[in-house]
Amino acid sequence: MTKTLTLTSGDPTHCTKTKIMRKSCRKSCQYKPGKWGQCNPSTGLVERQDRLKPNSAKFCAQYRMLTKKCKKIKKRNSCKYKIGQWGPCDPASKKRTKVLTLIKGNANKCKPVKEIQRLCIRPDGSDRCFFGQWKAWEGCQNGVQKRQREVLQGGEDCQIRAVRVQPC
Repeated sequence: MTKTLTLTSGDPTHCTKTKIMRKSCRKSCQYKPGKWGQCNPSTGLVERQDRLKPNSAKFCAQYRMLTKKCKKIKKRNSCKYKIGQWGPCDPASKKRTKVLTLIKGNANKCKPVKEIQRLCIRPDGSDRCFFGQWKAWEGCQNGVQKRQREVLQGGEDCQIRAVRVQPC
């Protein structure tokens, strides 16, 4: 908060005519959040109106408007792919390829086949981990069940990441 003081007595040649005092507010403005409205496609923004909570400071506005960018809405008919296995490491490019085949989605908007490529070797020269598909969860044993996937390439750290355990 600010308050302006005006000189009422004293010598104006030695004292300033006005003085501004600043002080932090005792009670902050507290609002009850409203609901976000619909996304405005022309601005890419969504708005909400918050209402002042009781016992807030007197100088607070009764309402406040907030805006934010709209979230991208996932389309219901998005592309779904069956993920294949990693192929062998190509010695020339030092890359592996995985093929994704379209199983659901608009054939005009979705690529029928997509490829993912990853380097076989990390920048430090060590092998990267490449895995096969996860197998089904095994039966419950000693209160836990596990599932595994084949390590196609990589060392001991990859073996650890190839096993999942959960309580049953």
